[in-house]
Amino acid sequence: MLKPQISTFMYALEARQVKNGMMIRNPLNFIALPFIPSNFTFAIIFGLVGLGSDQSHKLEMFFKSPDGKVIHSWGPVSVKVGGVPEDVPPETIGFVSHFQLQNTPLETQGVYKTEIHVNGEKLNDFPIWVFQRKRQGD
Repeated sequence: MLKPQISTFMYALEARQVKNGMMIRNPLNFIALPFIPSNFTFAIIFGLVGLGSDQSHKLEMFFKSPDGKVIHSWGPVSVKVGGVPEDVPPETIGFVSHFQLQNTPLETQGVYKTEIHVNGEKLNDFPIWVFQRKRQGD
């Protein structure tokens, strides 16, 4: 039995589908804000493999605050990868996608996390530090 896996994950300022792929602008290792609390718009890019082409999978994503509160959630959505040539190994079948999180409320400094679940199982979580930059004169 195939086990879905996350093959790719990234935070970025923006991601868009373009004709032959995806344009990613300004990958982020952290989010530095002039003020906290604040709202911030950014993208989450992720890839899944090990989906095979023979069944549907339930996909969910959660973006959580440092205290574990869900700020954004998406899904559950049923996904099925089709049109895959027979000679492609089932372990490599999957996709890469993105979410643009608009005006996301970031209430406190700390480590925020994105969780990705497939078929009700949490595959992993991905941290990102959010902090307030010192202003000139402080």
